[in-house]
This record gives sequence, structure tokens and C-alpha cells, in this order.
Amino acid sequence: MNGNLFSALSSEPSPQVILIEDDPSLRFILCQILRRYGFLTIDFSEPQTFFAWLEFIGPCQACVLLDMRLPTMSGLEVQSKLELLGRTLPIIFMSGNSHISEAIIGLKKGAVDFLLKPFDEISLVTAINFSRQKFNQNVVFNKFNLTPRELLVLEHVANGLRSEQIANLLGLSVRTIKMHRSNILNKTGANTMTEAVVMARHTPNNK
Repeated sequence: MNGNLFSALSSEPSPQVILIEDDPSLRFILCQILRRYGFLTIDFSEPQTFFAWLEFIGPCQACVLLDMRLPTMSGLEVQSKLELLGRTLPIIFMSGNSHISEAIIGLKKGAVDFLLKPFDEISLVTAINFSRQKFNQNVVFNKFNLTPRELLVLEHVANGLRSEQIANLLGLSVRTIKMHRSNILNKTGANTMTEAVVMARHTPNNK
């Protein structure tokens, strides 16, 4: 894709699903399924073009249907780069031959779901609908410019998890989780994490 095409795409309605799959046949089939269910979809054959498009269009409110095994970057690498860029797009991994450890890492880092190929249409649509609910929750939470990791920690706190449990879930040290909690309190101005959750959920969004 080039700049002119990016410009044309940016004038279209924002996609609900971003598909990144290097197999052209499967990519075509998935696009047909998604559009049949009414999802506005944009597809990419490799991550570099996706990132160039993402940078060009700015904010985007779509879930990412992401193949775990891509020729130039792994799905986990794409997930890590999105986090570094501060993009909180919900990710649904899909793969036909990934190790369970890869799926666990992706889910611990905040992925919404992991679909093992071949998967049925209902599983796909269910995962996408859940990811959109998660995105909407994150939009409600993220009114204080929290980083993706801080946002994830706050979400787990809202679900009743303690620092030790969050650390184990995310594969981080308890000290790191406490640092994230401290940053959340500083950014929200809250005195406790419970107060931070309430503020994040109910503070009006002035944007």
C-alpha cells in the first residue's frame, strides 16, 4: 500500500475488525465470513503494512484478528509492538500449529482469545463480539492516559485480583505491579485503587 491508498482508506468508516493473515486463501474466506456477519473489515497480508496504515490513520477502534505465525514477525512480536506504540487494540490470536506456551504468553499480555485453526464461524464471531465489549470497557477506563500495561493492571484490580495474582497472571514481579499501581494512583489522583476504578469508570470523558 502507498500513501494515496492509505489516504483513501482513512476516509472510509473505521473498521471493526483488522485481519492480519499471510495465507491469501484463508484471508479471503475470513473476510467473506466477517462481512457476511456485518463486520466492517480491513485485511493485511503482513504486519509492516498494517503498522504503516495504523500510523497513517491515527486512533482506531477495532479488534485485531492476528495470525500467530507470520513470515516477518510473530503474532507475539506484533502484540509487543502495539503495546510499545501505546495502542490498546484487543487481539484475537489464531493459529494452526502454535505451542500452548505461546497462547498463554499472548493471553497473559492481554489478548482477548486464542482460536485454534480450523475454527467455526460461531467461535470467531463470539470472540469478536467479546473483544468489542472489552475495548469499550478499556475506553471507559482509560480517561487518564494510562499505559496499556497500567490499563491491564487496573482492569485486573477491578476484577478483584490482588497484586500477587496479577503478577503471576502477567508474568511480572510483584514489585513491578506495585509500581504500576502507584502510577495509576498518581495519574488518577485517587487515594486507593478502589477509588481509581470508580473514577475511571464514572469520570466524564471530555474528549
